[in-house]
Amino acid sequence: MASRKISLNIRKTHRYLGLFLGIQFLFWTVSGLYFSWTNLDEIHGDQFKKIDVNHTEFSGLISPSMLDLKIPLNF
Repeated sequence: MASRKISLNIRKTHRYLGLFLGIQFLFWTVSGLYFSWTNLDEIHGDQFKKIDVNHTEFSGLISPSMLDLKIPLNF
């Protein structure tokens, strides 16, 4: 049989390990409830997306063959 000192160390370790795991399970439960009760779009962060996008219009352009180039382009 284990000595008294070893038994006390095992009980103490078991107590603190249980407390540590219990706190983790508590945080896991609270965060799960938060995510299930809130709006999914709020969690995704869609409200932080920048919507203001300036699109360039390409109207009034001319064909490259209509350009009057003095230097020939060799590809």
